[in-house]
Amino acid sequence: AAISKKAVSATVSAADKVYNGNTAAIVTITYSDLVGSETLTTASSSATFSDQNAEINKTVTVNSIALGDGDNGGLAANYSVTTGQTTLATISKAPLSVTGMNTTVTYNASAQTSEAATILGTQGSDSFVISGYATATNYSAVAYADDLSVTSAAINNYDITYTNGSLTIIKAPLSVTGMNTTVTYNAS
Repeated sequence: AAISKKAVSATVSAADKVYNGNTAAIVTITYSDLVGSETLTTASSSATFSDQNAEINKTVTVNSIALGDGDNGGLAANYSVTTGQTTLATISKAPLSVTGMNTTVTYNASAQTSEAATILGTQGSDSFVISGYATATNYSAVAYADDLSVTSAAINNYDITYTNGSLTIIKAPLSVTGMNTTVTYNAS
C-alpha cells in the first residue's frame, strides 16, 4: 500500500525592508499539523511584495516553499505544503542625499550657473532630474545659493535630504594702460 504525504499548514511572517527597487521579500515560515513532536525546516522559499513601492502594511505572498528535514524524525519527504500564504510587511523609504557643489567662476557678462550636484542612494534603475542650481550674471561679495530639488517617477520611495551648493562669481581682471603722447607746444 502506498503511503501518501501528510499535508502541513504553513504560517508566514515577512520582514520589513527598505525600498530597493524590487519586490523580493524575506519570509519566516512555521509549520503545524505534523505527526507527534516532529518538526520541519524551510530549505528554500520565495515571496514577493505586491509591488516594489514604499508603503506600510503591504501584502506579501509566498510563491514557493521547499521543505527541509527537521528534528524528532521530521523528514521533508513525508510531508507536503501548498503555497499562496499571505502576510503584511512594510517597505520603508530609502535615504537619498542630494549635494550641491560650490562652484567659482570669473565674471564674463553672461549668466552662469553652478550645475553640479551628486546624488547618493539611488536604487535599481530609478533616475532623477536635478533643478534649482544657482544662476547669476554679476559679481557679488556673497555667494549665490542653490535651491536644489529633484524630480523622478520614483520620488515617493525616498526620504530626501538636500545640501545646497553655491555659485561664486569673482571679478574679472581689467587692465587700464595709459598711452604716451608727444605733442608740440602750440601756446593753447
